Amino acid sequence: MPPGPDGGKPRADDKKPDDKKAKQPPRPVKIDLDGLADRYVAFPVPPASYGALAATAKTVFYTEIPVRGMIEEMGGDGGPPEVTLVAFDLEKRKAKPFLDGVTRFKLAGDKLAVARKTDVFVVDAGKPPSPEELAEQKVALSNMVVELSPQDEWRQIFDETWRMMRDFYWDPNMGGVDWKAQRDKYRALLPRLGTRDELNDVLGELIGELSTSHTYISGGDAGTELPQITTGLLGIDAVRKGAGFEVARIYRGDPADGVRSPLVEPGVGVTAGSVILAVNHRPFAAGQPFLAAFENLADKDVVLTVNTRADLNGARDLVVHPLRSERRLRYVDWVRRNREYVAQKTGGKVGYIHLPDMGAAGMAAFDTWFYPQIDKQALVVDARWNGGGFVSQRILERMRRKVIALVHSRGGSTSTYPMRSVDGPFVVLTNEYAGSDGDIFPMVVQLDKLAPVIGMRSWGGIIGIRGDKPLVDGGMPTQPEFAYWDATHRWGVENRGVVPDIEVQNLPQDVARGVDAQLERALTEVQRLMVQHPAAKRDFGQIPDRSRKAYEKREP
Repeated sequence: MPPGPDGGKPRADDKKPDDKKAKQPPRPVKIDLDGLADRYVAFPVPPASYGALAATAKTVFYTEIPVRGMIEEMGGDGGPPEVTLVAFDLEKRKAKPFLDGVTRFKLAGDKLAVARKTDVFVVDAGKPPSPEELAEQKVALSNMVVELSPQDEWRQIFDETWRMMRDFYWDPNMGGVDWKAQRDKYRALLPRLGTRDELNDVLGELIGELSTSHTYISGGDAGTELPQITTGLLGIDAVRKGAGFEVARIYRGDPADGVRSPLVEPGVGVTAGSVILAVNHRPFAAGQPFLAAFENLADKDVVLTVNTRADLNGARDLVVHPLRSERRLRYVDWVRRNREYVAQKTGGKVGYIHLPDMGAAGMAAFDTWFYPQIDKQALVVDARWNGGGFVSQRILERMRRKVIALVHSRGGSTSTYPMRSVDGPFVVLTNEYAGSDGDIFPMVVQLDKLAPVIGMRSWGGIIGIRGDKPLVDGGMPTQPEFAYWDATHRWGVENRGVVPDIEVQNLPQDVARGVDAQLERALTEVQRLMVQHPAAKRDFGQIPDRSRKAYEKREP
């Protein structure tokens, strides 16, 4: 037995455990499966979003997760939500908050390891810690050093990625690819790797041998990222005019889109034709672009000097809050102009919807613009540049609704049965930049003969993924698990795409001139369908006479 830390006699806790006791096997646990489903007991807690169960003999720990909408869930920073760790007392049958702001936790014996953002705490599971106790129980991570061999870790990551694909790829035969041979071929490159990014390149080449969509490699221990300097954006096009820049165009959406240029915020009052002469009282540098004056000014209050002409006489100062990104603003401006153009070209008879994806943004766009346009006689459903997702079934269910009857009320208001149905034809636009669930949407429209599909052949990637199996260093490979089959194409849409019924290409020279040939063809087709299949005339006829006199006159 080694001496104690002070060189003297061994301490009691330094003694070796009793070998006989240490080697005793754990007592077996037998679960009586017969009638198990009838023996459950529900926790007396209100309906909410819960997760991550762990238990001691007296307490059950779980997380209460804040309920968030789809856009917030998918459009945020991608990090886990801050949740409340709850302790349910089994004896008192009551739940109490244990610790808030938790991202994850782990129970070991009578101790809880709790993560709050980037901090980790080890606390007693018997009672919630006070703020003072929590500060004392913080784990010091600054001096933590992890020694590892990158080459050994990369080898493990390579093998794990290969195994994940072997075990979860949708076809057990791996599409006829000799998967072991591919492992050996690319594994020979591992000794030559110098960075984690190079490993991602090798993994990409490996899974690329399957010629399947949705095979992604991302993340990993790539080291420290370089700091990024943001540029403040005003949502405008500006052209040089004298010592300043003239506002040539302000991008605008609809109020329902929830985004606008800082120049049209209440009280700002800047219009197209105004000239911006200085930023934070600094004149524009000669030979520099407009955006050079907005370096590192995103999401900050900025003073603009503005006039109706290119000189300082009569100029005024105003405060704006530049955007970090104009992407959504420019997008909703494009959608608004398309919607207004379709209405103008058809006398207001045809509506227009663009679906940017089949996820949060696409569902929000559909809900925002489908229902206000159900009184139109026809629709153009634009699914070009659709980034895919998982909500095409809901959108298709709405588009498949046919009007069976009408509900009429006093005052002349009439609604359809089923409700929220477009009583008229529609067309679908797609192009080579639409894929995944953006492939499936026009594919099913064709299969069900709901509408003509117009544009160019879509991407052709419809084997779905989960992306829920991270690697040891936080990297993420994906395994295509969910393949689509139908009686017409069988497995054929993958790597082929959806061939439109009417092929129309948007040529670069047309796009440069602002001409959208695909949209023009959609308008021609939908108006042809409106003539070919006009809305049924509804002759309600005479309202039935419910009087007693009419009742007495009726035939027996």
